[in-house]
Amino acid sequence: MNVKFTLLAMLSATVLTLSAQQPTNGGFNTWTNATNPDGWSTWATAVPGYAATLVTQDNASKVEGTSSVKIMTDSIQAGPNLRLIPGFTSLGTVTYSPLSPLKFTGVPFTFRPDTVFFAYKYTTEQTDTGLFLMQFIDGNVSIAYTGQLETTNNGWVSIYYLMNDTAYLNNISTTPDSLLLVFQSSYGRGAKDNSTLWVDAVRFGYVAAPSFVEEIDNRIQVFVYPNPASDVAQLQLSENVNGTVMVFDAQGRVVTHELLAGNSHLFNVANWANGLYTYAVFNQQGKALNKGKLSVAK
Repeated sequence: MNVKFTLLAMLSATVLTLSAQQPTNGGFNTWTNATNPDGWSTWATAVPGYAATLVTQDNASKVEGTSSVKIMTDSIQAGPNLRLIPGFTSLGTVTYSPLSPLKFTGVPFTFRPDTVFFAYKYTTEQTDTGLFLMQFIDGNVSIAYTGQLETTNNGWVSIYYLMNDTAYLNNISTTPDSLLLVFQSSYGRGAKDNSTLWVDAVRFGYVAAPSFVEEIDNRIQVFVYPNPASDVAQLQLSENVNGTVMVFDAQGRVVTHELLAGNSHLFNVANWANGLYTYAVFNQQGKALNKGKLSVAK
């Protein structure tokens, strides 16, 4: 996984429902304005007309839907001089004052997710890192996660990050106040010209016990093979689904929660303990589509 996460805490796990809040336009498919995806902000929204080319819609390179967001670091004219400016896109609003740095403001968010998913591709001609920032605010408590995104050599990487640290679980309630997400094409003093970051399929997952999948939509058939499995198991669906798949062990603990795009998905079960597992498939709105059992025997 080409990402290093750090928890920044400024200050008992709870079972949540699945039909919970998701980031607005997390697939970056809606662009009323060509300079930024709907619901997100960029340099062009913070300073109208400035650095508009740093964030664009990419219909050719994506992992799902119709497009992804493409973010670049580039030399931009600032008065008489050229300045190397990292591009960014932020869920929420961004304001700028000549005498102060950019101010990022998140969006109202009233659920506490347990996992964050996104896909990214990052290219740079020299050593550089992109940035992912996620911040939850609950009253006077602020919890932030930062991820340094490293080059992916022109390929897409899917990120799955579990937020189960004590600071987050003990200080952010199931109904926090706001959420901030930021993706940036360069981070720190190592910014390089033409570093380019693509992002797609941003979504959250929510922990729940297996019993929550009793109310399911059986129109989509789902099965897994080989079953029992010892190394790799393939999930097969009767039609294409964009969503997620969760796997629970016999004690109801989440073993994995992964992005699903299409009608099949591979699980690497080589490191799973022998035993019986429950898997459940969900659409992008968190609706349970179907479930089943998977046995691991080595």
